[in-house]
Amino acid sequence: MFQFKKLLIDLEEKNYVLDKFSKTDSLTSALSRAETIARSELEIKKALRSKKDISFLMLDIDHFKVVNDTYGHPIGDQVLIALVKESLKELREIDICGRVGGEEFLIVLPETTKQEAFKVAERLREHIARQPLTSSLGSEIYITISIGISVYDPNRDMGTECRHIFKKYYAACDHAMYQAKNAGRNQTYC
Repeated sequence: MFQFKKLLIDLEEKNYVLDKFSKTDSLTSALSRAETIARSELEIKKALRSKKDISFLMLDIDHFKVVNDTYGHPIGDQVLIALVKESLKELREIDICGRVGGEEFLIVLPETTKQEAFKVAERLREHIARQPLTSSLGSEIYITISIGISVYDPNRDMGTECRHIFKKYYAACDHAMYQAKNAGRNQTYC
């Protein structure tokens, strides 16, 4: 019986680690892409009931290839880790921050209007630009970010399929982020 309890405890511990591993990005500790999508769809369901907006922010590091090429990938990894850490300082506990690409992150702001989302994005963008995210050979490394915003208003967009709603607004904030990059980078675009 003692061996059986020990096996159960060991299995529970391993399941906990596996669950955590599947829900977080192993490098940055941001949410994984799959977990970000799952939580976003849950927030859309809540919005359908509450009739409150959800804002989606796509954040991308400007010229990240230069960081990797200049300082190496280990320093680039440190920049990604620090970016998530600094971003979380500017977000609420209910907000979602997930890594959805190499240096792309999706931030979901429940119950947040377009005007409020723009303020959050600008505060985040300015905070990141002011912070040295890491250092290499005695020099501090600063980055800038471009952010695209899309806002789901359940009072105007009457779709009910959460997956389709998510895909639509994910694509819209991604498109807005590329517009911010094309307009000169280090800015927010709605």
